Amino acid sequence: YCGRLKNHLLPRTLKVILPDTIEQVTEFARDSIEKYADEVIELGNKITRDDGYNSYRLRNTELVLDADILWAFPKKGNYPRSGTWMTVNIAKNFNKSSKHQIAINIRELD
Repeated sequence: YCGRLKNHLLPRTLKVILPDTIEQVTEFARDSIEKYADEVIELGNKITRDDGYNSYRLRNTELVLDADILWAFPKKGNYPRSGTWMTVNIAKNFNKSSKHQIAINIRELD
């Protein structure tokens, strides 16, 4: 989906924000990021169970604050408290309290 999204976004840039570093993602994700992302931001927050995986919430909030358009691709039947839905909900709450509005596009995947 990254390639199709990238083609759809022109002339916008595809920015990836990682909670820690690119070394912490799967090989498949790393390959896709390196192939399609115009910019990669590594927040450097360690991903740990001890803090309730707060690094993901910090990353998701950063995504929303830096976005004009949010594309979300949850799996069909995905738990509504997943990280993807967390990000969508952060964006919806942001839109309620800000003059700057983010377009939210959701495409459920099989």
